[in-house]
Amino acid sequence: MYLSLGQAAKETGKSKSVISNALHSGRLSGKRSDKGEWEIDPAELFRVFAKQNAQERKKEQNGTPENPAQNALLEQEIRHLREQLDREQELNQDLSRRLDAENEERRKLTLLLTDQRATASQKAAEGLLARAWGILRGKA
Repeated sequence: MYLSLGQAAKETGKSKSVISNALHSGRLSGKRSDKGEWEIDPAELFRVFAKQNAQERKKEQNGTPENPAQNALLEQEIRHLREQLDREQELNQDLSRRLDAENEERRKLTLLLTDQRATASQKAAEGLLARAWGILRGKA
């Protein structure tokens, strides 16, 4: 008894394209029927791919464990991870606000320092002018 491509895929839990690629690459041997369909010897199929039993297929289709205790643990872990994610997001927002405040403070301090330099140079110029006027008044 030979298996069709679809049957081989079901037996291994692989897709038909995976089985087909194995046939075309020569990794898996099979023959074409008179109708052009693949005929695969089960022994050859299971030489290349592991057999998947019905319970494994059912589990794979459901995607969730059948064990209620394990489901409860997974749900608890999901809640914990979501809480941790919320804390991380709050921390990121707080750090972002602090960074914005520090950037604003640095901008203000830079403006203040720039203004002081301009004021200092103006004061120096005014001092020179006052001295020059004092000298001129003293001679006059």
